Amino acid sequence: MELIGKLSNLGINDVEAASLILTMEKVLRDELQVEFPDAAYKIFTLKGFVEQTDGKNSTGLDVGNPFMPPPLRKQAGIILGKLGYYRYIQNYMKIMDIIKMYVRRLIEIMYLLENEKRS
Repeated sequence: MELIGKLSNLGINDVEAASLILTMEKVLRDELQVEFPDAAYKIFTLKGFVEQTDGKNSTGLDVGNPFMPPPLRKQAGIILGKLGYYRYIQNYMKIMDIIKMYVRRLIEIMYLLENEKRS
């Protein structure tokens, strides 16, 4: 499994070689599906794939960006004072816990699928 951090780093060869492409946010999933329409069937959000709810009109599929939580995006990531920093760390930890949960569930799904293939 290879992790690619930016959309600009993802090329046609990467997409063709991948059996599954997961994004953290719906907007990125949608951009990839438009850029690589022949591979749209294997491009999902992490949350949507794990919960089996990743449709075109699905909502609530974003896990979030732990490096710039939504309340701070409005301030262009500026953290003011100790309270702002504390909230940033709290939100960071919350999002990281959500990511860990979905990755654990993804590993379980992959394990079950692999065992099913062997049977």
